[in-house]
Amino acid sequence: MKKLILILLLTVFMVSAFASIQTAATAVKKAKGAPLPYGPDAYQTRSKIFRNRSYVVVGAGASTSSATSVVPFSTYFEDGNHHYLFTATELTAAGLTAGTITSVGFNVDAASTQTMNGFNVELKHTTATSVTSFETGFANCYSGTWTAAAGWNDIIFQNTFSWDGTSNLLVKVCFDNDSYTSNSTVYVDDYEDYMTGYAYNDNTHGCTDPYEGNSQTRPQVRFGVVSAEPELTVIPDYGDFSACVGDCSDWLTFTLSNTGAGTIDVSSISLTGTDAAEFQIQSNPAPCTLPPSATVDVRFCPTSAGTKTAFLTIIDNRAQTDIPLTGTTIAQGDYCCDPFVVGTLPYHDAGNTSTFNNFTGHASPDVWYEFVVDHPGNYTMSLCDTVDVTDYDSYLRLYADDCETQVAYNDDFCGYQSQIDCVFLSPGTYYIIIEGYGSNS
Repeated sequence: MKKLILILLLTVFMVSAFASIQTAATAVKKAKGAPLPYGPDAYQTRSKIFRNRSYVVVGAGASTSSATSVVPFSTYFEDGNHHYLFTATELTAAGLTAGTITSVGFNVDAASTQTMNGFNVELKHTTATSVTSFETGFANCYSGTWTAAAGWNDIIFQNTFSWDGTSNLLVKVCFDNDSYTSNSTVYVDDYEDYMTGYAYNDNTHGCTDPYEGNSQTRPQVRFGVVSAEPELTVIPDYGDFSACVGDCSDWLTFTLSNTGAGTIDVSSISLTGTDAAEFQIQSNPAPCTLPPSATVDVRFCPTSAGTKTAFLTIIDNRAQTDIPLTGTTIAQGDYCCDPFVVGTLPYHDAGNTSTFNNFTGHASPDVWYEFVVDHPGNYTMSLCDTVDVTDYDSYLRLYADDCETQVAYNDDFCGYQSQIDCVFLSPGTYYIIIEGYGSNS
């Protein structure tokens, strides 16, 4: 039987758990009553919507390579820094004209599953015709994480780049991990000049690693460009929220801008769709003209349990744009806005951590209990029960009423099990978080 056992005494509080291992969803802790948007990448700037984007491919992709010196997704090492040079002559021959570059794509033959953290793509004009050192002064176009997939990996920019049509172009791709697996394999071409510069290491900083060498091999690349017409871009391109029933998530800000020529006249911005009433909108700038950019805030306020969907609908003089919104209600015990409540002492409880999500601490599911201290004294919270034995590497945290301030924690008190032993607590509300070390559950 899969279960989690929680025992709380005035001086002895015991918790143990028996649970199968399961991959947990990722989220970020927030003060009680206002969970942030929810999902594996919910806190990163998302890609833009470009209706008129077209692609210009540079290179034939005549062969494949998994060489660390060439591959932008070189996760055989923890850290990578690659600079790729493109001459104005070859860019023009491929069909690229002066204007807005909105993405850079690499063609992957076989993908590594390793996520690249601190992943950045940067561009700059240059007079160089060969890479013999690392230049500085790049414009950052994308910053976040990236996991390679087979086929074209189009990294859609958060900040577009305006190519002047005459300068050579440098593309910098870098990342900073603390683990490694294997390299992806990408389609490449060989050149007479050194079109790639590289640095790769472990336990360094990736994007600031100094130049180590160069290569005459360069990945096949495609650049995303937009037409000279007005073009609406929206960041992020969808909203992913979570909140307890009767509560609200934090506001998520959507930025609207015009990355094309001319102007866009936005006539209305509203919430539409099946569960539009479960979402709220504020700081509505419509009607407005782009440029300049404008922002609008959305949050999720569920009145009943379940997954809710709606759209942030933007109507302008050219078209209607629907930004999908998804809201997920938080189950009891999954976060401090609806925790399990510790009753009369001594207290004992059982459950399965692997059915919960991750809002704090390690990358493992965590279960939240609210503990109200009426009398000052020493309290112990333990996963060391010898009857209902915890058989995974556990971790205990004690938070204050803001759901963020850690009062106490413990790892490996009795073997791999945890116990917060004899901690003095003043009267007030506390939250006990039971989770696994690493991703254990």
